[in-house]
Amino acid sequence: MLIVVLCVVIPCGGLVALGFFGMNWFGKTLGPMARCAILFEGVRNSVEMYSKDHNGVLPKAETWQDDVKPYYAKWREGEGKDMGPFTPPPADGEWACEIEGRKTGMAFNSKLSGKKWEEIDQRRTTILIYEVETAMRNASGPYKERPKSGSPKLMGNPRGWIEVPVEGSMNDIKIGDN
Repeated sequence: MLIVVLCVVIPCGGLVALGFFGMNWFGKTLGPMARCAILFEGVRNSVEMYSKDHNGVLPKAETWQDDVKPYYAKWREGEGKDMGPFTPPPADGEWACEIEGRKTGMAFNSKLSGKKWEEIDQRRTTILIYEVETAMRNASGPYKERPKSGSPKLMGNPRGWIEVPVEGSMNDIKIGDN
């Protein structure tokens, strides 16, 4: 009996505890970051859908979020649906990220306001949407790089700001490269 306890019960109990605490850690640290990246990708895809329906023209910076909202709702009910704990916020909700107690928002690069998609040079490196210090509706402004030191923290260290280019995929989203 002692051999069974030593060889089976203790290792299995340890694995269960490790799994529980590991998932709890992931859910509190990396989970919100993954949800945030998915939100930014969904919004970028929604801006692209908006553009396709408006003769290739991007939304105006002053109303971009309101203009893109129906496309985001459609994306969320399609690709963005059933992502478990990573499901992005509803279209009518606040488009924000919360990591380690700090809430941030997103802003539209105002230099791209009303421009045609095809007229934008270097679409894979030109930033369309970027993370900002405060969540607010229709936030916009000209994009400029900011120091990593002021960004939200992940596991106690500044993680950098999220920056999403005009064109690309989840792999093209920059987090903390600056």
